[in-house]
Amino acid sequence: ILLLVPILIFLFERRLYQYSIQLGIVLLIYYILNNVNQKSIFQAKLLELEKKNVSELEIQVEKRTEEIIKLLNTDFLTGLYSRKYFDLKLIEEINFINKDEQIAVLYLDQNKSKTIKYLYGKNTSEKLLKKLSQAIKDKADNYKGIIAAYESDVFVIMLKGSAVDVAAEKLGEEIISLCNDLFYVDKHAIRVTLNIGISCYPRDTSSANDLIKNADLAMLQARTRGFNQIQQYDEQLGNVTYSRQIIEMKLKTVSFDKEFQLYYQPQVNCANGELCGFESLIRWHESDNNIISPLDFIPIAEEIGLIVPLGYWIMETAAKQYAQWKRVTGKSIRVSVNVSSKQLIEEDFLQRLQAILDKYEIEPEMFEIEITESYQIENSINVLEILNKVKELGVSIAIDDFGTGYSSLYYIKNIPTDRLKIAKELVDNIENDEYSNVIIQMAISVAKVKGIKIIAEGVETKEQFTCLKELGCDEIQGYYFSKPYPADEIEKVWFK
Repeated sequence: ILLLVPILIFLFERRLYQYSIQLGIVLLIYYILNNVNQKSIFQAKLLELEKKNVSELEIQVEKRTEEIIKLLNTDFLTGLYSRKYFDLKLIEEINFINKDEQIAVLYLDQNKSKTIKYLYGKNTSEKLLKKLSQAIKDKADNYKGIIAAYESDVFVIMLKGSAVDVAAEKLGEEIISLCNDLFYVDKHAIRVTLNIGISCYPRDTSSANDLIKNADLAMLQARTRGFNQIQQYDEQLGNVTYSRQIIEMKLKTVSFDKEFQLYYQPQVNCANGELCGFESLIRWHESDNNIISPLDFIPIAEEIGLIVPLGYWIMETAAKQYAQWKRVTGKSIRVSVNVSSKQLIEEDFLQRLQAILDKYEIEPEMFEIEITESYQIENSINVLEILNKVKELGVSIAIDDFGTGYSSLYYIKNIPTDRLKIAKELVDNIENDEYSNVIIQMAISVAKVKGIKIIAEGVETKEQFTCLKELGCDEIQGYYFSKPYPADEIEKVWFK
């Protein structure tokens, strides 16, 4: 319309100069209006595009945030909740618990997971873990429990409500029953065993952290009774655990030479009472008035790995004492030391053993290592190979606590042993318990066929000694002849 105006003016007015001015003004006005309009349209489109981009970006951020939260709250392997999520959820539930409610935590530990991984491979063990976790989750869902993968082979379940301690026990039993069935993974039929510890809030503790810790401690207690066991946490267990933690802390800073001492218990010939040798027994004098029992600290030393350096200290100290007694008496008297299976499989065990024998000029047959009958000894190829090499060195081998395991005859047949030590539990009941008597009689009969000596430990009465002698026992060790003494007392009583 604006462009038509100057044309009409030119046709009717016929004034070129004025037309040019008018045309310029009109075109300028047109340009300005058009430019403003185009800018307005462009800005509107740009604003619309920015809104669209922002909206898409918000959707992507929200989606990524959900994915990150899911990753943080989910265990990558099993798909269960993560440890972080479980810890936060437990705190939240404790903060908003009603007066009539309780919270129970079940701490489930899969046994021998490393062995399964070693035998079947990483992929198969991970598939097994997924299958096991789903089976446990199905059981937990029936109780509206929250389940999480807490560690590589540990699951935790939280139950909330009234009387959840009973519900937790029942759930634990249902989960244990899963272990009656084989898990089929990659054409392998695998049996899984578990141990379960249970702790309740506020019955056992007032904090979320202690609730999980107590359930863990209860699980460890269940493990001491074997596989597929359930244990409720109680105050007595807590006291035992506290004492254990104190011992563990002290062990980590203990000075072997200052606080540990070897006692020696004589071993005598059953037929004539002559001295055959000594067993080295460790004692921990933490202070003048505080003696910590080996029954308390040896298992802890095993768990924290201190048993290996401690074992070498015992070997060195006993060997040194042997050399001293040989100088005093002019005789070679057998000395035995207890060796952990963890120490046996040390890469340089044989070299260090040989070095000790050479250093103190010990006849190998006069230095005896004692190993305890156990599942690990029987099923470890490495241990059996090392024991055969120990035998090649000429060092004597004794099986300690014989008769308490489930496969004692295996040791007579397969372990290259020189001496079987009948466990004190059997000796205690030899007079009154026909079962104990028969086991000892059988062990003596079979051992004699293979030329293995039998020594009974823990002999405390004349009646026990007489009975063992009649059964043909070779050697005796126990309070009936002598309790353990420090080296200087042994010299006074037995050498002078």
